[in-house]
Amino acid sequence: MNALIRAELLKLGSTRTTRLLVLGGLAIAALVGTATATTAGGEVSAALGSAASIANIVGVSAMPGFFMLILGVLAMAGEYQHRTITQTFLSVPVRGRVVAAKLAAIATAGVVTATAMMTTALLAALPHLWAAGGSIHLVNAQVGRTALGTLLAGALFGIAGTSLGALLRSQIAAVVAVAAWVAIGEAVLGLILGPDVARWLPGGAASAIAASGTHALPQWAATLVLTGYCAAGLAAATRLTLRRDVT
Repeated sequence: MNALIRAELLKLGSTRTTRLLVLGGLAIAALVGTATATTAGGEVSAALGSAASIANIVGVSAMPGFFMLILGVLAMAGEYQHRTITQTFLSVPVRGRVVAAKLAAIATAGVVTATAMMTTALLAALPHLWAAGGSIHLVNAQVGRTALGTLLAGALFGIAGTSLGALLRSQIAAVVAVAAWVAIGEAVLGLILGPDVARWLPGGAASAIAASGTHALPQWAATLVLTGYCAAGLAAATRLTLRRDVT
């Protein structure tokens, strides 16, 4: 099983799309870190260097989860679209082991990517933090919860993306579905259902894992909600992967 996981990690790391996506994520993390530090201390922003400000920087606006969602989609749907899934299943006829290895690899990649993006955002904000002087509350319970939540969101959204890729099998269809849900679907439902219901949707739960707000779920509840969504998608994807033909 370890050999399968290593093989899946090698696939992820050797794919140009993965490298470009991760580099794009790091670039955006740097911009978010800089922007968050620059605007800190305003009327609605926490003071620069405070625990809340550092947590905002480390949280990277929940972007690691979104990037891992896309990466999971591309990693799984790409195998079907480019027909490499056939060789994968021929080399390992037990499809359940292949699915498990892919999930373990994408979850690991999610943690690594989220860590890299958080580190990049913090490094980008450091010049502003040093220039402002004063204390920097880096070691703090709030910062720790945000960092842990961001790591969890990266792993869980990677799994969700892999499940969606297995269900739809088309990179274009899956990416369009993700973009439509993130940009339109959840926003519209939030307006119709109200913030008290919208916080139970995947995006609301993901945001609550890394940060808190007026209508946000507690971090533990948001983690359970997002895990439930991932488990449902994974169960459906695994069932279809085991039962239907590759072509």
